[in-house]
Amino acid sequence: MAAKVSDLTTGNGGLIFTPPLGSHSATVFLMHGLGDSAEGLRDLPEMWGKDHPHIKFILPTAEMRPVTLNMGHRMNAWYDIQSLDDRAQDPCVGLEESCDYIRNLLEHEHQATGLPYSRMMLAGFSQGGAVSLFTGLQHSVPVSGLLILSGYLPKAHGFTLADHCKDVPILHCHGSADPVVRPDWAAKSQSHLLSSGVAQYDLRPFPGVGHSISMDILRAASEFFNRHLPHDTECVVKPRHPKKLELWWFTRAPSIDERRWDAGVVRVDHFA
Repeated sequence: MAAKVSDLTTGNGGLIFTPPLGSHSATVFLMHGLGDSAEGLRDLPEMWGKDHPHIKFILPTAEMRPVTLNMGHRMNAWYDIQSLDDRAQDPCVGLEESCDYIRNLLEHEHQATGLPYSRMMLAGFSQGGAVSLFTGLQHSVPVSGLLILSGYLPKAHGFTLADHCKDVPILHCHGSADPVVRPDWAAKSQSHLLSSGVAQYDLRPFPGVGHSISMDILRAASEFFNRHLPHDTECVVKPRHPKKLELWWFTRAPSIDERRWDAGVVRVDHFA
């Protein structure tokens, strides 16, 4: 049975791929790249879900914000990018706000389903991979892993590795012919994080692949899910009484712009 697709009703929206009742035992948050949306990555959970029917995929869409690289025009972005040059000193305006939003999504999933954070993973393509890396290694509780597709570590000068996140496994898949997020940025990110104390950073180059997601990358990601988010019958999410969920909505205030959290419910970007 295929996953049920519904709308994410918080923030700027997005998509949720929910496994059939009685099979959900893990959740992956998948973040898109600059200028894209959740819709642009919907092919990925549709393909991965065939081999991992126990995984729920949540694809949030980033807020619209002015992007310097786009001459100040507004677009979906997890943070501002000033240029396509080396971004070591880029201030990445908006990054912390996006990290807070992703943390809220993690907490909401934990509260709503009872899944521990060890059964959740952050993943993303390009800028979505960057925000996943920055968020996941500074989160208050370690997640099961980080899947980075053509990403990099943003705002390295403002990053501090959380001691309890040192053992979070990282798979970073990167095209060797990527002209947008250059492979040397990926190597610098790996070097910086390993020197900061990260224990497992698997950086895999894919020859001839540009700023895109190849079938080989999809297979590598699937193997990563098998290794770090296999189905666990002990963690299957059980239906919860609507009144209990309703109580959580009224007692947990959103931290971003006082937005209302409602119950219930392979494209590549041209930038990074």
